Amino acid sequence: DDVDQLEGLYVNVEGGRTTFDRQFFEDMEIEDRDHQALFSAFYCGGGPAAAAGARAEPTPVAEPPEAPRPSEVQAGASPFERWLLAVDAGGSLLTYLGVIEENYDCVDQIEELYATTEGGQRRFDPQFFEDMGIEDAGHKALFSNFYCRPPAVLGAPAAGGPGAAAPAEVPAPATTARAGAAGEAEGVFARWLRAVDGTGDLLHYLPEIEDNYDHVEQIEELYVTTAGGKKAFSEQFFADVGIQNEAHKALFLEFYCGGPAAAAPETSATASGSSATASASHFARWLLAVDPSGGLLCYQQVIEDNYDDVGLIESLYVSAEGGAEKF
Repeated sequence: DDVDQLEGLYVNVEGGRTTFDRQFFEDMEIEDRDHQALFSAFYCGGGPAAAAGARAEPTPVAEPPEAPRPSEVQAGASPFERWLLAVDAGGSLLTYLGVIEENYDCVDQIEELYATTEGGQRRFDPQFFEDMGIEDAGHKALFSNFYCRPPAVLGAPAAGGPGAAAPAEVPAPATTARAGAAGEAEGVFARWLRAVDGTGDLLHYLPEIEDNYDHVEQIEELYVTTAGGKKAFSEQFFADVGIQNEAHKALFLEFYCGGPAAAAPETSATASGSSATASASHFARWLLAVDPSGGLLCYQQVIEDNYDDVGLIESLYVSAEGGAEKF
């Protein structure tokens, strides 16, 4: 039903080590070794770059000491905090939050300064690592992976090697196809909309948003307020952008306020649809956190059909042995 159910079923912690049960791959019919590596790296401490950098033999990525845990920052997260968590959902990059906030005005500025496209290929300038004092190779890979990996094309071979093939037995849902097609838009706003809802349904509003705003942070500055320790998202945004779908409104409210409770009154049918969409988006966001390129979204439907939440996957397939996590 949700992402937590997967963690609850497949992630195990023993002796301070977390492992991810390979039974998950059998249950979901995931035969692609690259995709298996991404899930294992995600739950066993490496994040998406660990799997991308060592597909056949995953290399663990060392995490910096005293980095804040995601659960400690998400409630009142700044744009830079949310961006670092989007780059690595494990929170390992939050150790650089202070120096990044001191040197840049907004997240978009980083892309403008360091991300370029040459000959149809995306490139992330390593000067960023020098400017920020980032020496960890695993962390460098996370940033490069976030900005340089092309959107996944459904049915194409995986990027792990010449012999890696995309799974053919798992049908791709229509929402995944939309997300893959829309992934060709590599701009900041497109990635933000996919972060709000991994299905890609919100990309319908991309042209209107790009025409009216300079950067993502501007939306938060204009429409997000905090009072009494609670965040509120102004519904003026929906009027300005022309968003009438109540389920879509609920997704934005959930993204900025932590839940859909602040949504406008709905009919029972609309509320039901909103609930279903929100549930589905949990898995989509989780899959995008495991692999920001969207290559794992082809498994979204079969995962939704088999698990109640993400936690169930971790509880079933992740275990800890000798102080190290195993998937």
